[in-house]
Amino acid sequence: MPGFHLNIPRLQSFHDAFTGLAGWALVWRRDLVVRINGRRHGLGLRVLRHRDEIRIGDGDPVFYSTETLPVVIPFPGAGEPVFCTRCQLALEPGQPVVRCPGERCGGGYYYHAQEGQRDCFNYGPCLVCGYEPTGQTTFQWTPTEVYA
Repeated sequence: MPGFHLNIPRLQSFHDAFTGLAGWALVWRRDLVVRINGRRHGLGLRVLRHRDEIRIGDGDPVFYSTETLPVVIPFPGAGEPVFCTRCQLALEPGQPVVRCPGERCGGGYYYHAQEGQRDCFNYGPCLVCGYEPTGQTTFQWTPTEVYA
């Protein structure tokens, strides 16, 4: 595997065509001491989850997060009708939408975005996970919560 001559782990993206799941895994040489969330992992492979703390040897921690910021995108369309999570009106391909960035939603719920009178995303919290749109331009979770 390229990069394994180095004494540093590397991130590897993956996509499971069967389940549709995608994510990131940390891969390292088995002789390295790698701790994730305080536990040593000796297998040399770990699929990362939101808020994982990663320590290599006695080094400082780094954190992995799946959090994304809300972004207006054109609705990609689907093979079957998809409806706005809030107003339940059909979403059309190319229509401006926001995909909920909430960690419990997994990005699978869409809202109308800034279109005339229908700004369903900013109307209130996500109806599925409770994510609160704040008009933010920074992330809601920071590792300081872990050490507070």
